[in-house]
Amino acid sequence: MSLRILAAAAIVVLVSGPAARAADGAKVFKEQCVRCHGATGAADTPMGKAVRAAALAGNTKVQQMTDAQVVERIKTNEKHPRMVRSLGDENLNAVAPFVKQLAAAH
Repeated sequence: MSLRILAAAAIVVLVSGPAARAADGAKVFKEQCVRCHGATGAADTPMGKAVRAAALAGNTKVQQMTDAQVVERIKTNEKHPRMVRSLGDENLNAVAPFVKQLAAAH
């Protein structure tokens, strides 16, 4: 009986993996990026306007980037605070697809 429970738990973990990453990316964005880029990626926040943050929504350059290129851009962008640039690969890899989703939005 416990083998069945273990197998079911393993299936749940495997199936929910991509969804969990997407949720983490949204969370990272909300916690670290919204102040400047805004919830919709329009960079229409007071801080975003002050630092002239790039709008992500509808940004064709970001749309064409790979996830790895988005991560590299986050790491090397001098406008990003040191903390954002050093979030760690797990968080940056999670947020990249979410950033690209915002870029695809019009």
